[in-house]
Amino acid sequence: MFITWILWTIVVFYIGHKFGYVRAHYVVSQECEKLGKFFVGNKIYECVNITSKSAENKTPEKEANSESKE
Repeated sequence: MFITWILWTIVVFYIGHKFGYVRAHYVVSQECEKLGKFFVGNKIYECVNITSKSAENKTPEKEANSESKE
């Protein structure tokens, strides 16, 4: 009986941790989309949106090609 209680306690804490982790990421992403910033305590962090690595890699190549053609 005691072992069952301990196992259920661990399961409940794990589910709570996962829910909190997902919720925190959701809230930060929403704040970044709305305001471009989010805060933790007294500190304010600015957000930078990175869509994909392939888009980042293509941008310098396009700039380099356009510069070399001129």
